[in-house]
Amino acid sequence: MDKKIILPGILILALIIDLIIGRTLYNAYLNSGAISSQEGFAIYTNTSMTFSFILSSGFYLMILLFFKEHKLLSIYAALSLLVAFCFSGYVVLSNYYTFDTIIIRLYAGISYMIGFINIILATSIILKELHTKQVTVSLLYLATTQFVFGTLVVDYVRGYLIGFFGPYEEDLVGVLAAYDVFLVLIKISVVIVQVFVIRSLISVQKGHVRVFRRM
Repeated sequence: MDKKIILPGILILALIIDLIIGRTLYNAYLNSGAISSQEGFAIYTNTSMTFSFILSSGFYLMILLFFKEHKLLSIYAALSLLVAFCFSGYVVLSNYYTFDTIIIRLYAGISYMIGFINIILATSIILKELHTKQVTVSLLYLATTQFVFGTLVVDYVRGYLIGFFGPYEEDLVGVLAAYDVFLVLIKISVVIVQVFVIRSLISVQKGHVRVFRRM
């Protein structure tokens, strides 16, 4: 079967599984009451972040495996995987260590710095005009969303929401629920963009589309 169908299909399937597992795990831990305890919440976080990292890595692995001829693109994909891994590690380890410990600062710092570097790299790819506009602009969108919602920055976003709408819990229930829905929409938009990128890269690879640099 054509890669133009298989690879996007894998990305969409991974997204569906990720959303189902995330909701199922949350409901299971919530209904059992385990999520209310520190140990139960830690186990829930560890499990959900592990599944999320694995299921969201497909796009970057596809670039590393099937588009090796694009050096900057491969670097971009590798850095994105590193950001995702370090952020997952930061979230998991935060259940056991305080922020002032070296290991937490290391994971948080790496995800933040590399995430920011990836935005610069994506901008460089746009300026070099190595790919179609559809691909280059999409890479910048993916790098930006990962930086905002997949690094230490996301804690500040939640902090601003709590500071603005809080501090009372009853005032925050609706806001945080809307924020969680927004995160799901962002996750869906990311996969949609990834699908378009993969299809465009395959079209160029097969010679169906040509990329011309403007002088």
